[in-house]
Amino acid sequence: MVLFGHSYSSNDPLAAYYQVPSHHMAVDIFFAISGFLVTGSLFARHSLIAFALARLLRLVPGIFVSCAITALTVGLYLTTLPISDYLKDTATWSYVWVNSMLLETQVNLPGIDVGMNGSLWTIPFEVRMYAILAVVGVAIYWWPRLLNIKAAIVIVLIAISANIGLMMIAYAPVAISTKMLASVELSYWRFLAMFFLGAAFYILRHRIPLSIVIVAVLCGLIYWSKLSTSGYWQ
Repeated sequence: MVLFGHSYSSNDPLAAYYQVPSHHMAVDIFFAISGFLVTGSLFARHSLIAFALARLLRLVPGIFVSCAITALTVGLYLTTLPISDYLKDTATWSYVWVNSMLLETQVNLPGIDVGMNGSLWTIPFEVRMYAILAVVGVAIYWWPRLLNIKAAIVIVLIAISANIGLMMIAYAPVAISTKMLASVELSYWRFLAMFFLGAAFYILRHRIPLSIVIVAVLCGLIYWSKLSTSGYWQ
């Protein structure tokens, strides 16, 4: 879906129909799957250090190698600067360092007009989700009795709250939501909602039926809602 969405110079067909580009849908799906799996990792471990180390090992080596290869091979090939100037420029090395720190994203390399590895922009948001989940993990590991009850309830409540916040900001902005919630960027609400929706699905996995009938009904409702908002039935 990411490749399909980015293969169009402007909006892809899904964006024209649903007002949401397919690569945006794919990123939302990724965050939901990540929330499901990472929450499972949190509950399976009995050490917050082990959980944090697993998350770092999952992200840092791959990003470091990817950015180093980009800066020292692709960047060298594409830059308009002399090689010596390119290698002396601090932006060349900060590209690797900044992205590997996971807290922010740098896409520009010296002498190159286009951004490199722009898709890394979601990684800092992913790390923020891990941090929020780790706070819940503190309660789990310090008070084991919370493992199956209160900690699970907290995760579900975060999912509900985040999705309500997303809807208030993105789809039904009112005075109170603008004042209270709009100070946080929309992407944060979006990823918080998707990640913890996946986390809630993990918590409630034994209570959620896996049914093709339910999926078909939900797809039908989505299609019907599109027709009704487009004025098809009028």
